Amino acid sequence: SSFVANTFNHTHVTWSHLKPLQFAHINTLKRNGCCSIICYIPPFHALVVKREKKMGKAIWWCLVLTCLFIPLAVADWNILRHQTHDGLKISLKNYCESWRMNVELHNIRNFQVVPEECIEYIGRYVKSTQYQVDSQRATEECLVYLSTSCDLKIDGGDAWIFDIDDTLLSTVPYYKNNLYGGRKLNVTSLEEWMSKGNAPALDHSLKLYNELKSRGVQIFLVTARKEHLRSATIDNLVKVGYYGWTKIVFREPADELVSVQKYKSDVRKQIMNDGYRIWGIVGDQYSSIEGIPSPRRAFKLPNPMYYRLDLYAVAIHAARFSDVPLEGFDVYPSVYRVERGQVMVGSDQGEASCAEDISAQRVYLDPES
Repeated sequence: SSFVANTFNHTHVTWSHLKPLQFAHINTLKRNGCCSIICYIPPFHALVVKREKKMGKAIWWCLVLTCLFIPLAVADWNILRHQTHDGLKISLKNYCESWRMNVELHNIRNFQVVPEECIEYIGRYVKSTQYQVDSQRATEECLVYLSTSCDLKIDGGDAWIFDIDDTLLSTVPYYKNNLYGGRKLNVTSLEEWMSKGNAPALDHSLKLYNELKSRGVQIFLVTARKEHLRSATIDNLVKVGYYGWTKIVFREPADELVSVQKYKSDVRKQIMNDGYRIWGIVGDQYSSIEGIPSPRRAFKLPNPMYYRLDLYAVAIHAARFSDVPLEGFDVYPSVYRVERGQVMVGSDQGEASCAEDISAQRVYLDPES
């Protein structure tokens, strides 16, 4: 503060005073024929340089310094830092990248919303070239596997399974208006958007899809979309270039009483019982690619915006049944309790071993269901 006070008492300050300083941004004010250059210096220092002569040179230097330091600020856009107990400094950018990576690694599960502090980061990612490159790499690995490890019989029995949402069709336009996963999913709103049939294709998935078709592989589409969206979904797929699949399977009302993973595993079992050899699966959710019977290979596409929560099926089951465990979960009704229209699911009574990590989760029931 004394430095600032002394500065105000002088009409001239040489530029040598500015050499050790770093500038966040610079404002110029013109007042009564003289120009004041106000440099904001973290944290909360201010230097006012009044120059009545040669202001052109002063302004030029300030602009140069601004141009030099703005890229540094953009490169590390978080000015608030966190230091862990072991001394590791973590910026918000580091934190959000780590969160996204651990979602893809399946270390972070059953999240209902993207962390508020990471909404902007996730939005940037799904709109970025990096997201496209990540998706492209996954589909290219499918082609490498197809060319080097698949002994295709070309007898009509070679099969490949695709999920639909964020595998063949992108829901990014919908989530763009819903904070990129930062807002709790409204199923009614999402299905209304799906019913319009305007989801764009994921270009790299379309390329893989067409390559598989050209090699005589039978394509099965297995989606968690409900049966009432069949017509709109098929129209959407054809409109953006997907056609010629062998079968497309939607989730019927009875399938809502089992987990998504169990539902899709049962579909795979039926496909294999029909005599097909499933060489691979592509999906953006682990519930689409895990479970038994398993394919020869499973490929995961990036998607940090949402996690397919099977807790909804648990809640419906808990509300309707009293003496049967939910298939695919091994969770018994004795661990359910209803509080003000909410179903609490937990294993605190020691009577259930949760196949999914669903302990102490809260599920909100849709009144219409």
